[in-house]
Amino acid sequence: MKKLLIMAFAILGMATLKSNTAQAAFPIAAQEKVQNLNTTQMEQLKTIQIDELQQSAQVQTQKQHKKVGSSSAIPQGLYIVLAIFWLGWLAMGINDDWNGSDWLISLLLYILLWLPGFIYTLIKMNKYY
Repeated sequence: MKKLLIMAFAILGMATLKSNTAQAAFPIAAQEKVQNLNTTQMEQLKTIQIDELQQSAQVQTQKQHKKVGSSSAIPQGLYIVLAIFWLGWLAMGINDDWNGSDWLISLLLYILLWLPGFIYTLIKMNKYY
């Protein structure tokens, strides 16, 4: 049964290849619409397509950056242990290579009280893991 279906699809495919491929691929009305477009409309279509491609490329690179950023300098368990023992700011600084101000904010919150620093450190943990 499968062989018969495959043969039927192969025969249909060959029949469409033998006919005019442009007409087989696109209906006549669609061909006329494409032919009636002037150059400015064609340029607009091209820019729209380029914009869509750029947006999809940006989404893909953002996904890749998230995956790359997930590799941290210290394991997540050690990060939590350091956060419990007043050293969450140290874990954040190591993971950020001491760039940015997250570790400094965490240090200030730990100096004020333990709980705000601990909560802030755990909230920012999503950035690293």
